[in-house]
Amino acid sequence: FLTTGQSFKRRLTERGMGNPAAEEVYRTLPLPHFIWVGEISDTSLYPGSVLGEVIWDATRNAYEPDGCIALRYPEVLIVDKGSALNGRQKLEPFALVPSTAYPVYCSNLKEIQ
Repeated sequence: FLTTGQSFKRRLTERGMGNPAAEEVYRTLPLPHFIWVGEISDTSLYPGSVLGEVIWDATRNAYEPDGCIALRYPEVLIVDKGSALNGRQKLEPFALVPSTAYPVYCSNLKEIQ
C-alpha cells in the first residue's frame, strides 16, 4: 500500500509492531512524504496480523538507487539510514528478539466525500 511516512508513524503505538525496539527505530527514522509498504505475513495469520514489512521510498525515481528504506522479518530489522536521508546506502541491522505478530495497517485512506 501507499501511505505517508507521517501516517505510518502515527499508528506505530496502536499496532505494537511486535517488538518495542522496532517501534522506536521506526519512530526516529527519517521517512519521505510518501512510502510504499509491503507487509509480510503467513496464511495462518493473514488478514489480521503480519510478521514484518518492506518499506520503499515512493518519491524515488528510476535513476535514484537504493530506495529500500527498511526490511523487517520477525526477529530482524535492517534499515538503510543512508536511503532514508537520500544519501548513499548505510545498512544498520537491529535484532528483534522476541518478536510477535502485530495487526495489519488499517485506515490508510479516507472516504471520498
